[in-house]
Amino acid sequence: MNHDKSHLNKRATPKSSFTLLLIILLCAQLSIFYKDNRKLLTRMQKMTHEPKEAILEHNSIAISSSGNGPLNNSTISNSSTPNRHAILMIHYHKTGFVLSRLLRSHAITHFTHYISRGAMNPSLNFTLPPPDKSWGSIQQPRKFTSSYCPNPFDLQRGTIHVQESPDFYCPVNEMGKILLNDEAISCGESKREGTKIIHFVRNPYSMALSNYYYHAQTKPHLRDGKFKQHLHQLDPIDGLKLSTAQMMIRGGGVVLMPGGDLLRMANNIIKFEQLRAYTETNHETYKPLAVEALSMDDFITDPLKFTQSYLKILTGSTVNLFRDNPTKSGRVMGSIAKRFAQKYTKNQEDEKHVTAGKHEDKEELLESLKQDEILGPILDAIESLVNDALKK
Repeated sequence: MNHDKSHLNKRATPKSSFTLLLIILLCAQLSIFYKDNRKLLTRMQKMTHEPKEAILEHNSIAISSSGNGPLNNSTISNSSTPNRHAILMIHYHKTGFVLSRLLRSHAITHFTHYISRGAMNPSLNFTLPPPDKSWGSIQQPRKFTSSYCPNPFDLQRGTIHVQESPDFYCPVNEMGKILLNDEAISCGESKREGTKIIHFVRNPYSMALSNYYYHAQTKPHLRDGKFKQHLHQLDPIDGLKLSTAQMMIRGGGVVLMPGGDLLRMANNIIKFEQLRAYTETNHETYKPLAVEALSMDDFITDPLKFTQSYLKILTGSTVNLFRDNPTKSGRVMGSIAKRFAQKYTKNQEDEKHVTAGKHEDKEELLESLKQDEILGPILDAIESLVNDALKK
């Protein structure tokens, strides 16, 4: 922003009035954000000075380590029966709302086709949630409660569930009860053998840029919200910083819905790792848990490889998919992934989404975020968390 002293004696312009109002709104939001996220924010600021092993000791439940190096990210045997597990796909704003639903439907449709012909192993007979949940999330996303914990998730065996932006600001033992305790919803043979969490994550810088481009470059008739009105009064660098700050604080309504998702994603990466380690320590109480992170940036650059990775998580790597010809599995799975990648790419090209394509100012805006004294260190810490999750 320009701070030329010659402007001090001039009457306030519409832009300066908007900016002043914007600062007031941000201060109000930041006070709410700090109250709800002060522990995580402090955590993110300290991360660059802490050893990585300290991440698992942050919450009120201490996670014991065997001392044998990094824990295996997947504690579910690849040879176990795929549809005897509950599948939970988690995503955030700009990280796969439509993609997660289309991937799920595509996989179920093709698996059902081959199973109906008697060719594919029935263990891949996955289902959608009940009709009222088939497109939406299990619970209302970004739901803040006094306990910082959501209600228990009704994760059914053999069902592929989707949840947008869950809030897991609670002790890891409570998370175990919320996500993994199926005693109240199933019994006998219907119990799940384990749970797979597929976590859609994204580099925080590309996530912030995508969010900015969407809100700043929408068509004029869509510019009907106060946040967008303020955003359009700012130059691109200040607008990007505003939209990025908004993605770190809580929001409300349709336009502000992604509020807090950057820190929410970082928190959940930490909490899922803690939960996985906690279930290993308490394996007599909890069924096996696997947490797999998939990068939305990878999908943008190579949708075929991304889809193949998704299908591999669903099926496991060693399960005999085809009864008549075990060697057929790789070829058919590759074909299923290719169809999805081609169809999705074509749809994106036809729709010409405002965040797609090249932006001449992308590098300049990216550098402004990296050099920002407040946002830069936090985004760097989140980036480190995302990269570590993707390596496991």
